[in-house]
Amino acid sequence: MGESHQSLAFLTLGINFLNLVENIFSETIKQGNAHFIIGDEFIDEKSYDQKTKWSDFRILPPTLFIFYHALELIMKGLEILENHEPKPTHSLNDLYSKIRINEQIPVAIKNIFGKHIDEKFLSSNDIKNFLDTNALSIDDLYEAFRYPTDKNFNEVYKYLALKYRGRKLLPYIELIIEDSIQLRRETVSFYRSRVNEF
Repeated sequence: MGESHQSLAFLTLGINFLNLVENIFSETIKQGNAHFIIGDEFIDEKSYDQKTKWSDFRILPPTLFIFYHALELIMKGLEILENHEPKPTHSLNDLYSKIRINEQIPVAIKNIFGKHIDEKFLSSNDIKNFLDTNALSIDDLYEAFRYPTDKNFNEVYKYLALKYRGRKLLPYIELIIEDSIQLRRETVSFYRSRVNEF
C-alpha cells in the first residue's frame, strides 16, 4: 500500500499542475493571445497590461515549465505504481522510455506523453521550433524554462521562438488543454483500477 500512497502523491500533484495549465491557457484562448491592441481610443499601459495579461509573451515559458513538470510527476507516479523505484531525474526521455515499454499502462496515456516528448512527434508541435532555435533536446526544457541561460551562463535562450505568435499559437495550446484533460481522466482511471487490484 506504500507504493500506491506514494504514487498517488506524485499523480495528484501532477494533476494539480495540469489543472493550472488548463486554467492559464483557457484565459489565453479567451483573450485571443493578443500582443498588440488596435482601437479608436488611447490605450494606456494599465489597460494594455490588462488586455494582454494572458498572452504568450507574458506567460508561455513558465506555463510550459509547469506543463512539462506535470508530465514528469505523472510519469514518476505511474512508475511507482508499477512497483519501480523512481530515480531522481528530470529526463523526460528516460521516464517516457520506461512508460512506453510498460504493457500495463494504457496506450492512451502513452500516446499523450509521446505527443509532447517523443522527438518523432514533435515536428508537428510548436515546441519543436524553440528546441531547434536553441539547439536543445526535450530533456533540456527543464532548465530552459527555469533559467534564461545555460548552466555556464554562456547561452541566453531565445524565447522569441515561442512568443508573439498571436492566433497561430492557439491550436498548440488547445492541444495541451485537450491532452491535459484526457491525461487527468486516463491517469485517475488507471490508478483506481490498479489500486483495486491490490
